[in-house]
Amino acid sequence: MQSFGKMAAMGMAGLLLFDMMITVGVTSMSTVSDTTMMSIRSNGCKKTSAQSSSDSGNSLIDKYIAKAEEMAKDGKIGYSQSKRKLNPDVDCSSFVYYALTKGGVKNLGDSPFNTSSMDDPMSKAGFTKTDFDGSADKLQKGDVVWRDGHTEIYIGDNKTVGAHEDTDGKDGDSKGDEVSEVPLDYGGGKYTSYYRLSNSSASSSSDSSSSDSSSSNSSSDFKTNDVAIKIAKAFASAGFSKAATAGVLGNVYAESGFVADRSGSGNAYGLGQWDPRSKIRTWMDANGLKDTPDSDEDGQIKMLVATAKSSFNNHYLSEAKAEITVKNDNLYDTWHDASDPEVAAVAWMAGWERPNWASRNEDSRKQVAKNYYDKGLNDISFNGKSGDSDDDSSQCCTQSDDTDGTTDTASANVTVTNSVQAYTDKYGQAAFDIGKKYGIPYEAILGQSAVESAWGASSLTTKYHNFFGIKAVNGQKSVKLATKECNQGGCYDTTGDFAVYDSDEDGFAGYGKFITENSRYATALQKRTDPHAYIQELKNAGYATDNNYVSTVWGVTQQFIAYIKQTNKFPPSSEVQFDSAPPADTGGSSSGSSDDSDANTTCPVSDDSGSTSYGSVGGAPTKDGDFSWMCSGNQKICSASDAGVFYPHLEYGHQCVWYAWNRLAMIHGNEGWSWVMGNGGDIANNLKGQSGWTVDGNPKPGDGISGRGSPFAGGGDCGHVAVVEEVSSDPSGWKIRISEGNRDGSASFSSYGSRWLTKSQLSSTDCQFFRNSNWKK
Repeated sequence: MQSFGKMAAMGMAGLLLFDMMITVGVTSMSTVSDTTMMSIRSNGCKKTSAQSSSDSGNSLIDKYIAKAEEMAKDGKIGYSQSKRKLNPDVDCSSFVYYALTKGGVKNLGDSPFNTSSMDDPMSKAGFTKTDFDGSADKLQKGDVVWRDGHTEIYIGDNKTVGAHEDTDGKDGDSKGDEVSEVPLDYGGGKYTSYYRLSNSSASSSSDSSSSDSSSSNSSSDFKTNDVAIKIAKAFASAGFSKAATAGVLGNVYAESGFVADRSGSGNAYGLGQWDPRSKIRTWMDANGLKDTPDSDEDGQIKMLVATAKSSFNNHYLSEAKAEITVKNDNLYDTWHDASDPEVAAVAWMAGWERPNWASRNEDSRKQVAKNYYDKGLNDISFNGKSGDSDDDSSQCCTQSDDTDGTTDTASANVTVTNSVQAYTDKYGQAAFDIGKKYGIPYEAILGQSAVESAWGASSLTTKYHNFFGIKAVNGQKSVKLATKECNQGGCYDTTGDFAVYDSDEDGFAGYGKFITENSRYATALQKRTDPHAYIQELKNAGYATDNNYVSTVWGVTQQFIAYIKQTNKFPPSSEVQFDSAPPADTGGSSSGSSDDSDANTTCPVSDDSGSTSYGSVGGAPTKDGDFSWMCSGNQKICSASDAGVFYPHLEYGHQCVWYAWNRLAMIHGNEGWSWVMGNGGDIANNLKGQSGWTVDGNPKPGDGISGRGSPFAGGGDCGHVAVVEEVSSDPSGWKIRISEGNRDGSASFSSYGSRWLTKSQLSSTDCQFFRNSNWKK
């Protein structure tokens, strides 16, 4: 429901009119005039005919043209990419497929091809492909014309018949314009090739044995892209799996063709077609790249990796479920853990890119992802876990160790990379010494530090020896650095005081102190001989909120374990003589220490009685719509360009945080209180302990509500924030009507929403209500 800022509404892959080219054997890229569709030059195909001579010639052409015209007149058949198999609709390439097959053309395969995989089946069916300049005088009736991403059938008189676009978002063709006859130049782009039915008899080419019409190129034709490989290596180094990375590549190809300075529709730009383009500049400035141009390839790749999770949401969850199996009702989890690159491509498309769904060019993204997975990434070592196992289970082979009951995870199927070797050689001794001193499994220290410091390459690590992103406390030496906060619609820059250490050894020692001086981690410290259990208990105690944190860190940790076992550099933690006894197990409860500034605890809606207030604020519409109703209030939000008075931040559109603070100021006035920084889901926690603020589990009209979890918030880690407009009685205790920004993930001026939620519905979330003592109501 809530969304991070949407990427380019359509992406470079897709005018609504066309389905996207899948071929990856690209020899050149260009932009078609008057469109945002990328142009990908074909590598051509063998010209063999498998059409019997008795069916060839004008009679067969007349038959399939007649079928094409019949389909165009059938109002039950419209344009759709998700229902392209006459269920009940078609897209441009499936229209051609069905017209030809219904007209008697043979050997086209058992399912529709697409524009990038037409060469082989058309060749087998007896069509010869010829490049041409787009002029009608070169064409004959029955030719199948083609350009990057689109195809139709030429019927003479400078006309084609085909499937063009979805004009009403519904099944069928109610207006008669989705599947129809159109001028040859319809859509603004020239056709560059045509397929013509040959009169020759079938030849038994050895190539005809292949029937896989979904493959865009043979292995010998496939060519990787240098930028794609750089992206893949960056995702591999960050611990993501091969399948997940291939899914990203399929999408980046569809969006920008791996061109970092490509401009798309609207104000979209770059590899990921970020919209607006200013998002790139904002992120770079906040992440130590102020002197780097936003067109910089390497900078954009860093941004892709860094926002791989924060830019996900579940806005297209239901649509994705119609295409793939979604894990945990979460598109990020589905992408991250996918073992199938095509599933990963759909999950990234639906959760991260979020293109216009009607013109999403899904087949293109899936095919490119598959090609890279099968053929293009074999020289890269991937260490990230993929598959369907839970966070707390290992995918490596394990063997029980009878001596101490722990698990030997240094199995033969763990791949040790050069990064693991180099990192261990450089930081292994520091990790071992700190683990021994503080009673922490050093293997887990290595795994955590590698993941959180980008293998020692982050600027916080290289300049300030901080491997774990630990914040400074109690007068500790610190540096104020740009960082980012996120709300459900995007991320914005802020600053934080991070601990500064004098050496790498000090940085590791700082971690040891951080863990042992916070009683919440007492249970984790009981697991000093079991790295996996230690990581799991850290997660349980609130060290991280990422659902994939255990699997990510454990996947890297296993590599360290394997390498250390192979080289015998250090004894396993199960054999280490620690310098001190473990602390008493407190069950992982938090002491509330401010030292644990990065941990997020969850506080479910409480059953505290006697303080819930019923009533209504008034003024906020009960139906979804735009924000123009706020024009009459003190924030003067009348049009899409009006940012408000109290919280005038439209950098990432009309997001939930933007709306909540401005709406609360409408209710309570602009004076006597201030908004606080934070993700939508973090605002309530950030207000705890601050003067004048109350945070609890009992709603009152005019409260803010902040938290994570469905049905209040969508997917992703940034949560959601809204305003309580009404509180009424309910069998579960109470129910509230909230008003909210960015209800549909578009971050648009028309994304205002309102809905009712019951206490029972919120019981599975960590939602909390907040209010200020200086509020007028």
